[in-house]
Amino acid sequence: MPAFLAVRLNADTYPVDPRECVELEQADAELLALEGETEQDIIQAARHCDALLVISAKVPALVIEALSRCRVLSRLGAGTDRIDVQSATERGIVVANVPDFCVNEQAEHAMALLLGWARQLPFMLDAMKQGNWNARHHPLVHRLAGRTVGLVGFGASAQGVAQRCSAFGVQLLAWARDPEKVRDKSSLWESSSSH
Repeated sequence: MPAFLAVRLNADTYPVDPRECVELEQADAELLALEGETEQDIIQAARHCDALLVISAKVPALVIEALSRCRVLSRLGAGTDRIDVQSATERGIVVANVPDFCVNEQAEHAMALLLGWARQLPFMLDAMKQGNWNARHHPLVHRLAGRTVGLVGFGASAQGVAQRCSAFGVQLLAWARDPEKVRDKSSLWESSSSH
């Protein structure tokens, strides 16, 4: 019999990855996977769990108070804003997350959108399909080099965007509540975007 029970929420929206199963098996855990659309669904399934794993479901105080054995509540993503961290802490439940979750994917997606915007890809695709080879001279089609990109917030994803933008010669402006955070990390782009 497994040593502990791990309840994994959002299993329909975000199916359980085989690697999750391997890790839980190695930890001698029984896995119960469900969507957990309502507080009552979660309480019914997780009341006696040892670990609650959540991707996007809300875990309010009502749910946390019903967890009789839970010792860890893990957000399988970056933020914990959908979890009542204070309630969990008061009950001695450790709240964990994956701070670098999808950082590269977010930064790459932002870069793809910037490139698509700069090169006007939807417009250019239509023009090429119509044989309009002069479309490249359209005034809205331009290079990224020398442009300025502003980053609001300077967490891991924004830092990833800054690194990628620097390779394109983009001038960067970054804002964060703590200006030291931007100053401390400015070396990520200063050397390569100064040309």
